Parts: sequence; C-alpha cells; structure tokens
Amino acid sequence: RFRLADPLADLSAAVTPADVILAQDERRRVLVEDTVRNYVVQVARATRKHAEIELGASPRATLALYQSAQAWAAIYGRDFVLPDDIKFMAPHVLTHRMMLSPQAQLRGRKPEDLIAAVVETVPVPVEG
Repeated sequence: RFRLADPLADLSAAVTPADVILAQDERRRVLVEDTVRNYVVQVARATRKHAEIELGASPRATLALYQSAQAWAAIYGRDFVLPDDIKFMAPHVLTHRMMLSPQAQLRGRKPEDLIAAVVETVPVPVEG
C-alpha cells in the first residue's frame, strides 16, 4: 500500500483550525465549581502522598486533569464538570505522568490500579 503511493497524501482534513479553536473555547466555558476544582487538586495531591508512587502528579498534570474533565463534560453536552468526570479522566491523564516506586514495580502493580486506589481515597464533593 505504501510502496507505490502515499495514501496519506489523499487524506482530507476532518476539522479546520477554526474548528479546533472553537472546541478549545467551548472547553474553557465549561464551569468547574469550587468544590470540584478542589477535588481535582486533592486527587493530584493524593498521588504525591501514596506510598507506592515515587513521583506523583505535577501541577501541569493537575491542570491537564482539570481541562480534560472540562472537555469530557463538553463532549457530553454539559456546561459543568461532575466529580465523576474527574474520576473517569484521572487514569487516562495521570498514569503516564507518574513514576511507581521500586516496590510497586516489583509487586507488578499497574499505574491504572494505583490511580484507581488514589481516587477511591479522596472524598468526593457532594451537593450542599
């Protein structure tokens, strides 16, 4: 398939640069209530305190979790973020941004399992 031709040359754009900018603007308009914002920070902070995580989520990782939860909410047609959005996005965003401790690696622990454990330890904000 690639020997005689370049099929990538025939591809057309799925979205325009303007579409990408519009999507970014829509993501920014998704509301993150203060308690949910604090929840994001607490989840990230908990990765730094977990015994089996050598290097936890950085401030940039925290911001990426916040923004990805906004995008996830927007994709589902909501203009607000739920704690469940944070829980869902945490393993997708944080697993590649942390280092397991040598002991966790020897035990065969997976980053996804540790993030799931961290998320379970952080109290979820509830509507007042």
